[in-house]
Amino acid sequence: MIVEKKAKVSEPYYRSIKTYGNEDPNEKFFPVDILRDWIVAIGSEEYKMKMEIVEEFARQGVNYWDTKIPSDRLKQIKKLHPSTWEEYIKQY
Repeated sequence: MIVEKKAKVSEPYYRSIKTYGNEDPNEKFFPVDILRDWIVAIGSEEYKMKMEIVEEFARQGVNYWDTKIPSDRLKQIKKLHPSTWEEYIKQY
């Protein structure tokens, strides 16, 4: 869909007008942030789809592998993969 709609993945998006708590409505987010939230089983169909999206992002100049893993996602990964989390994050 990113390719079909010619979505520009390097442009930021913002929170909706409705914010919760003391969140900054002007805080920038990028589509690659959504990919970092997507924790899937390595080798699964979802993983293959995610890697196709990662490749499309790269074609548009966005390097997924250089992005920081959010601390809450890293915590979740460590819980899901306690003994192999370091290997997992190299591939996810």
